[in-house]
Amino acid sequence: RTNIDSLNQPRWIAETIQDMMASATVNLVGIVLNLYASTNNPAPRRSFGARLANAWKKRDAIALQAYLRFDERRYPATGPSPFEPTDVAAALAGLPVIEARPRQTAFSDFLDEPCLMQVADLEPDVAVRYGFRILRGRALSIPKYGVWSLHHGDNGVNRGGPPGLWEVFGGWRSTGAILQRLSEELDGGATLMRTQVPTNPISVHQNRVTMYRAAAPLLLRKLEQLQRIGPRALDSPLHEQIFLPYSERLFVNPTLRELARGLRTIASRLLHRKRADRRIREQWQLAYASDSSQHEGNCAPQTSFFRFKPLVPPADRFWADPFPVRHQGRSFVFLEELVYTENKGRIAVMEMKATGPLAAPAVVLDMPYHLSYPFMLLHDGEWYMTPEMVEAGRQEIFRAKEFPLVWEVCATIDLGSPIVDPTLHHEDGTWWLFAGTRASPLSDFNELSLYYSDSPFGPWTAHPMNPVMSDARSARPAGRLFRVGSDLIRPAQDGTPDYGTAIAFKRISRLDREGYSEEPYARADPHWSPELTGTHSINAAGSLTVIDVRKRVRR
Repeated sequence: RTNIDSLNQPRWIAETIQDMMASATVNLVGIVLNLYASTNNPAPRRSFGARLANAWKKRDAIALQAYLRFDERRYPATGPSPFEPTDVAAALAGLPVIEARPRQTAFSDFLDEPCLMQVADLEPDVAVRYGFRILRGRALSIPKYGVWSLHHGDNGVNRGGPPGLWEVFGGWRSTGAILQRLSEELDGGATLMRTQVPTNPISVHQNRVTMYRAAAPLLLRKLEQLQRIGPRALDSPLHEQIFLPYSERLFVNPTLRELARGLRTIASRLLHRKRADRRIREQWQLAYASDSSQHEGNCAPQTSFFRFKPLVPPADRFWADPFPVRHQGRSFVFLEELVYTENKGRIAVMEMKATGPLAAPAVVLDMPYHLSYPFMLLHDGEWYMTPEMVEAGRQEIFRAKEFPLVWEVCATIDLGSPIVDPTLHHEDGTWWLFAGTRASPLSDFNELSLYYSDSPFGPWTAHPMNPVMSDARSARPAGRLFRVGSDLIRPAQDGTPDYGTAIAFKRISRLDREGYSEEPYARADPHWSPELTGTHSINAAGSLTVIDVRKRVRR
C-alpha cells in the first residue's frame, strides 16, 4: 500500500512506483490519498504593505529558495532530474484509492477512522509513506511489517533538513539516506537499509541528485528481500547500532546568516580549486616495500607506508591498481597504465626485485575500451586475470598463454548487470566474487555485491542479501582478501569525499550463502607524505607489497 499526497510526484517516486508495479514479487493493493495536501484554496488578496511584511517575515525561506533555484540552473542534473514532476495516475490506474482526511497537529498527521478501517480491510504487509507529514497513530501498526519511509539524511548524524544541504555547507565527507520503519519517535524507527554517497563540495543540487538516485532503489530491494527470505530481511543492516543516541541539533532551514556563511565556504572551495589547478596536477603512482622474512605464499601487506619506495611513471601517464604475484621464484607486478592523451587504461606488467623494477612496464592487454584493476588468480597451476572492463559491457576472464606477456579470453562472468573491481576469493569450498555495483544506470559504483559458485569460472549465484553494502566509504574492493591470524580481511575503497581517498580494511565476520557481515578493522590514509592526496589499492605477494598513491606534482 502506498501513501501519497497527489498523483503528480517527483520522477524518483514515480519510477519507484513503476518498478514496484513491474516487479514479480511486489503486489500493490491500494493507495491512500491525502486530500488535505491537495486542497488548493486561493489566498486572500493582501495590500502591498502586508505582502512586504510577509516577505520580510519569510526572508530566510525566500533567500534559500532563490539560492536553490540558482544552484539548480548552475549545476543541472546529468540525465533526467529525479525531481521532475511526473504524473503517476496511469501507472496506478485500477488500484483502489482510499481518501484520507487526517487529523492534523502542528507537525503530525493522524489518519481518520474511516480511512484506517479501509486500510485494515486491505490487510497490507507493508505501507510505503511518500506523502503526509509526520505520520503517527494506529496507521503505523496496521501493516504486518509496518510503515516504511525513505529519509534523505543519515539519522545518526543529521535529523531534520533540508536534505543534502548541511552536508555541503559543513564539508561532510559523505551524505547518507536510510529506509526506515516508522515509529512514534521522529527519526527513531528501525533502519532497514542505508546508503552513503560522496558529498558534492560545491553544489547542493548535485548532492541531492546523487543521494536521491542512490536511495530510491532501497525500497524495492528490501521488499524483494522480504519476499525472498521472509522476516529475516528486516534484521538490522550491516554495522547498524540498535542503540543509536543522537546528540546533534535538529537541522532546519538555514537563516540568512547561515546561508551566507555556507555560500562563502563554497566560494572559498571554488577559489582554492582554481588556484591549485593552475599550479599542480595529481598523478597516480606506485610505492613498494620488500620484506625478505615473509614466506612465498604471503598475501598480507606490509603496513609501514612511510618506508615504501616510490615507483614514479613518466609525466605523460599514471600507474594504479597494482597486483603483485610470485611466479617460479620471480616477482611480477600487473597494473593499470593510462596515457593521458589516450584517456584509456590498459594492463601492463613489470618484473620486480627488492631493489626495484628490472625494466619499464610492458603492455599485455590493450583494448578499444578502458581496462583497470587486473585481479590475478593462480588456479590449478595456471594464471588467470579478471581486469575491470565495465566499458565493454561484459566481464571476461583471461588465461596466460605465455606468462606474463600473452593472454587469451577463456571465460565470461555473466551477472546480468555491470560490475567494477571484480575480486575472487576461495573459502571453505566455495568461490566468492566480490564486486562493485551501482543502484541505477545513472548512479556511481558505490555498492558491494556478492556472488558465489563452485568454480572460479561460474555459473554465479547472487547472494540473497545483495547488495550487502551501499556505502561509498567502504564498498568497492581495493585488492585481494588476506588473513591476519584467523581474521579474514577485505581491503575496500573509501571514495569520500573524492574517489580514491583512502583504503578501509574490513574484518569479515560472516561469509556464507545466507548471510554476510563485516566490521571496521583498520585504515590506510595517505598521511605519510604531504604531497599525497589519495590511495585506493593494495596487494602483497610473498616479500613484496605494492600500493598506489595519488600525488600532487607541479605542472
